[in-house]
Amino acid sequence: MPDTPFYKPGIPILFVHIGYKAVLDIALRQAVLASPDSPVILLTDEIRDLPFAVHQADVRLYTNSHPRFGAVYEHLSVNGEGYEAMCYGRWFFAHEFAVRHGLGRFCVFDSDIMLYRPVERFAAAFAGRIAGNWSWANCFEGPEALGFLCDRFVEIFADKPRLHALADRFRIGGRPHVSDMHLLMEIAAADSRFLEQGRLIDQGFDHNIRDANSRFAMRDGLKDVRFDADGIPVCPRTDGGDPVPFTFLHFQGPAKERMGDFAWPAAD
Repeated sequence: MPDTPFYKPGIPILFVHIGYKAVLDIALRQAVLASPDSPVILLTDEIRDLPFAVHQADVRLYTNSHPRFGAVYEHLSVNGEGYEAMCYGRWFFAHEFAVRHGLGRFCVFDSDIMLYRPVERFAAAFAGRIAGNWSWANCFEGPEALGFLCDRFVEIFADKPRLHALADRFRIGGRPHVSDMHLLMEIAAADSRFLEQGRLIDQGFDHNIRDANSRFAMRDGLKDVRFDADGIPVCPRTDGGDPVPFTFLHFQGPAKERMGDFAWPAAD
């Protein structure tokens, strides 16, 4: 029988994170506050005492399936090799965790995602799809869907001509570059079972808080977000449309330093 130590009825929210924890803690706490019926789960390299309810698990206990990817991995990125390898590895760790603990539908968030509504609101957009095409905020219908994605990663890295062609297509500053984000989008574009999440931006799915997406007002280099009476971030549009309430915000890159400014106060 699967070992399932989660007693909350909501859709689980899974974070995989190794290293610096300050930004992570802000994202974890926000997820706990915004989605109180969901188990918030952290696969990490350091189990710590946290002042909010997070199920922590040692990520090193969920690495059995990763060597098959490591055997074909080739570093083709402008980012550091350790960082990039971890970006791919987290999907294998998350998959093994989901299988071992018998998870059904679950979400996987980057540690720079700030959630503001129950995660069921986020997951509802994925109805009828096995997953989406964003690496930073995704929903999987079950472990099999994530397993499929991991299999495709292995296949692409094993096919060196295809891999090198992709790295050449996504060059940055003249250097070959390919990331898990690129591969996920590539896989999803060829498979109608995946949701194209870009069309959800107008429904409050944030691509990048530093990006106006050609229609949002900006202030100090970020979306001009104000919080309504319920604590939901709302951003005005520049194209005449109604202001958009955001389900989550993505603090990509240097915006991570601002996450604390957008966090809810502690619950009473």
